[in-house]
Amino acid sequence: MVDEDGPLPKLSLRALTDSVTEGDRSHFEITRTGALDQSLRAGIMVQDLEEGNWVDELVAVYFRPGDAKDSVSYKVKVDTLTTTERTLKAWINAMLEGYEVGDPSSAVVHVIDDTSGDAAPRIGISFKQAPQVTAKEGEQGAPVIVRLSEPTADAVAIPIVARGMGGAGEGDWNVPSDVVIEAGESEGTVLVSAVDDAEEDPGESIELSFGTLPRGMVTEDPGSLVVDIEDNDQFRLGSGEARAWLARFGRAAADDAMLAVRERLAAMQRPVTGSQQVTVGGYDVSAWRQALFSGHGMANTPESSPSRGGHAGAQADGTASGFFSRLFSGASFLRTRNSGRDGSNRWSVWGRGGFSGFAGQDGALSLSGDLTTATLGADYASGRALAGVVLSRITADGHLTGGSGASGSVETSLTATYPWLHYALTDRLSVWGMGGYGTGSMPRSPGDVAAGADVRMWMGSVGAAGQLVTRGSFTLGLSADAMFTRTTTEGATRLGEVRANVGRVRMMFEGSSSLRTGGGILRPSFEVGFRQDGGDAETGMGLAVGGGGGYSLPSLGLTVEARGRGLVAHQDSGYEEWGVSGSLRIAPDASGRGLNLALSPSWGSAVGGEARALWSRRNMAGIASNRGDPGQPVDGRRLALDLGYGLAVSGSIVATPYTGTMSDARRVGLRMKAGSSVEVALERMERDGRGALLLNAGYRPRPHFDFTLEAGRNAAGEIRLGLRGNARW
Repeated sequence: MVDEDGPLPKLSLRALTDSVTEGDRSHFEITRTGALDQSLRAGIMVQDLEEGNWVDELVAVYFRPGDAKDSVSYKVKVDTLTTTERTLKAWINAMLEGYEVGDPSSAVVHVIDDTSGDAAPRIGISFKQAPQVTAKEGEQGAPVIVRLSEPTADAVAIPIVARGMGGAGEGDWNVPSDVVIEAGESEGTVLVSAVDDAEEDPGESIELSFGTLPRGMVTEDPGSLVVDIEDNDQFRLGSGEARAWLARFGRAAADDAMLAVRERLAAMQRPVTGSQQVTVGGYDVSAWRQALFSGHGMANTPESSPSRGGHAGAQADGTASGFFSRLFSGASFLRTRNSGRDGSNRWSVWGRGGFSGFAGQDGALSLSGDLTTATLGADYASGRALAGVVLSRITADGHLTGGSGASGSVETSLTATYPWLHYALTDRLSVWGMGGYGTGSMPRSPGDVAAGADVRMWMGSVGAAGQLVTRGSFTLGLSADAMFTRTTTEGATRLGEVRANVGRVRMMFEGSSSLRTGGGILRPSFEVGFRQDGGDAETGMGLAVGGGGGYSLPSLGLTVEARGRGLVAHQDSGYEEWGVSGSLRIAPDASGRGLNLALSPSWGSAVGGEARALWSRRNMAGIASNRGDPGQPVDGRRLALDLGYGLAVSGSIVATPYTGTMSDARRVGLRMKAGSSVEVALERMERDGRGALLLNAGYRPRPHFDFTLEAGRNAAGEIRLGLRGNARW
């Protein structure tokens, strides 16, 4: 392909040797000048003698984009007639399109006759390796063996000709001009080395062939050899990198299936309007249809939809983002039907879509991946038992970066089946189990053609959840599970069999109670969480404890709370994490009149839901290795304050001027409220020397609406306006 609008490149020709023995190969070099940015197909004509007759043959030439030179070889025909003067003529074919003929455009090579009656018997010469050898950049040369069909009485030098392929130039290799085979030997070795450069240039190779052979020798098959250049600036997926990737991919696939079942069980605990649901972007579309055609209001909102799909926290833990990912990950459907005489048996078919991500570190290797999942499930409920099966299709696009800075991509797909069983031991405590098996593939990566493999995954998981103790106002809850996955590769020509195992054990206790004393209510609580991650991905063990209490006095609108937490990561004895917080709230009366005060000081790391946060982590990397959140010092002190006072204006209208501070933000505003239906607020907020003005208005009863109008100045001094709103029926 050439640019028809620009000047055509010019081709010139020269012979690499002045003479050649008949039966051997004559080598020619073609040079391209002018435009080099596109590929080019050309040809040279060679005139040779066959049984006393001159014949013309066409030899193809191919230039890759960027190539300025190419070389071709032609095997000289053996003429049975005794000839003392014979030449081989070659010239550029001017009949083809896409180029012009330059200067010199032809060459003449003297052919040495080897068919005289007193000629010595022919000795064949060839390359021993077939068909490929690899030379690594910057490392010791790859040995190439040249062999003779029979030993010679004297030492002989065999000329070697090298030609670059795939964009390789003369400066990319070191190849001796000949190989010497000693007297009485039949083999000689030449070292072919690749020059180390700083460029990522995969796909380069060298084609070796023989030059003009000594008299009495002839080329035999294989008469050429391709030496691949392995680029050390390019990321190559080895067994260690494959194990790190497969461990996290297999864990993500198993976690996605377990999440789908957990969401299904949670949905069964909430009332569902009708026998079918369709959710898109987290919104219950089936409820919209019912509202439009039945005249009743919608039953579900994005915040309360029981069939909401996707991964909570995908944005925080991975790399997935954007409108389409949120739309797809919030898509699901549910279809149920009752059976049996009393309608107590029920079967359901459901599905969900997911888009999430993960990131990890394995020594010097950094890796991340985006996951897209489609899940179809079916289950059958009878009495205390619920049995089901999940069919899942998951694809992952990953990016890996090695310690040298070289990076590459990897793709993996898996189709898996997960049968599961859930059984309620009592009305408050249940157990469950899940197994899974899947097959998939890890296609070959660009420039790494040997890394393609078939993928297989096995998993198993058991767990229990519910309330262990319920006595009076005291409750003690338990959540526990154990999960194991194994992901392997098969059929990889270079990787071989790679096996990646991941295991996890989690347990969490949560207790709470409420006591009436002194005209108020005292609510003590505690939580303990344990987690152990092992295998070929992130590992670690953590123990989180937390506790606190709150006291509320409804007659005064007073609430006081205090909480403390601690976290231990055994893999790093020098690491500790703790936090203490408190709060004081004075609420106005039901109409909004009176003092409104909220004071919340805290010390250490953030407090709240410690055991559950440990349970919900994707892995233990941030605890055992990363020393928590580097942006949040362990001994940090924070204070949040909100102060306002509600004043009766007219009738049910209450005006509340307020001010507040939290971290580096300051705000002041006025809130107007008319009963429980209408509320309007105007607020001025300032942070880091930049200010913003916000106007909020809302009408609360169903159907209700609210909107926020925001005006602010950014760091560049630009004024930005924004409007947000929603409505519900």
